[in-house]
Amino acid sequence: MLLGTPARAEMPPFFSLGVRPEKDILAAGVLYFNAPQFAGSPERRVVVVPSGTVFLTNGWFADVVNGIGRNFSTDARFEYGLRASLGVGREETDAIRGLGKIGNALDLGGFANWNVTERFQLQSSLRYGSGYDHDGLLVDAGAAYDVIRYGPASLTVDVSMSFANASYMRSFYGVSPAQSAASGIAPYRPGAGRQWSTAGISLTTPLHPKVLAVVSLEYARLGGPAASSPYARRITAPSIEATVVYGF
Repeated sequence: MLLGTPARAEMPPFFSLGVRPEKDILAAGVLYFNAPQFAGSPERRVVVVPSGTVFLTNGWFADVVNGIGRNFSTDARFEYGLRASLGVGREETDAIRGLGKIGNALDLGGFANWNVTERFQLQSSLRYGSGYDHDGLLVDAGAAYDVIRYGPASLTVDVSMSFANASYMRSFYGVSPAQSAASGIAPYRPGAGRQWSTAGISLTTPLHPKVLAVVSLEYARLGGPAASSPYARRITAPSIEATVVYGF
C-alpha cells in the first residue's frame, strides 16, 4: 500500500499518511486541486503540481499535503506528532482589490488522530503562522469512516470543523478601515470563532501494484464570523482533489 489514507481536499488540515510503515515509503506523482479563489469567492482556481511522499519507518515524513514532520506514535491505534505545513495565502483578485495579498506561510503545529476501529478515525490538528502578520492560529477536528475497504482500495466519508483565532479571521475575512478606503468594501472586524464545517467523500483505488489514485470531493460551508464577511459572496462551495502516485 503506497499511502495510509486518502489525502483531504481542504489542504490539509489533518495528517493522513496513517501509521508508521513497515518499510520506508518513497512515492512521486501529480496532484490536481480545484477550489474557490478564496474562502467565500464564487470564482475558482485550479492547481496542478508534481507531488512526492517520503514516509520512513522511524516516523519522519515529507509530503506535499501533509507537510514535513514526525509521527511519534508506535501504536497503530494512535497517530500524533509535530509538523510544518503549507499555509495557503490569498491573491488580490478583482473582487477584493485593495485588501492586499496574503502570502503563503510556513505553518507550525501538531496533529493527533485516534483510530477507534480499523475503519473509523477521529482527527485533530493545530497550525500556527498564516495571515498578514503570520500569527493566525487554526484548530481543526474531524472524523473519517471507511464505508468500503478492500485491501488498498477504500471509499471514505469524512466531516470536520475548523476554528480560527481573531488574527486569522481578520486576515482572511476582515476589512480594516484602510482596506475599506482602498477597496470600497465595508469595514469588518471579526473575532475568533468557527471558520467552516466540511463534509466529503474520497475514493482510493490501485491502478497498478505500484500506482495508487485518490479522488476527493469536499463540501465546505462558512460559519461564525467567516460567514458574515462582506466579501463572502458564496457561503458553501465544493473543492476537488485528485492525485496519482507511483511507489518506488
